[in-house]
Amino acid sequence: MSAKSLDRLVLHLKQEEARVRRAESLLRASKSFNLRQRVLLEHALRHPSQLYTVKSHMNSNGITENTARSDLEKLVKAKCLEKPRSHVGKEAAYLAVQGLDCARPGAQARHHELISAP
Repeated sequence: MSAKSLDRLVLHLKQEEARVRRAESLLRASKSFNLRQRVLLEHALRHPSQLYTVKSHMNSNGITENTARSDLEKLVKAKCLEKPRSHVGKEAAYLAVQGLDCARPGAQARHHELISAP
């Protein structure tokens, strides 16, 4: 194996290790998220450029439009998702925040404050 190949392998392993650390941190921070939200966030870690819509969340989980919208909006308030200006057709699209801010230390407390606020 060449030195260049080894360097690429080491880089790949470091990236995977960082991804796993982010996922673990996300799971620790996500105790206040429901299962649908956690599954979406885990998917977003693996597919950071994936756009999510109310319709896609509805179809993936067999839930109502209001429940899907509520799930996504709570993730926006927790700084896990953002709504970029581009839309999918007429429907708003949601995108994971780079680095998933909600997985950072203290995020669980911030999320709890957001969902507990009147």
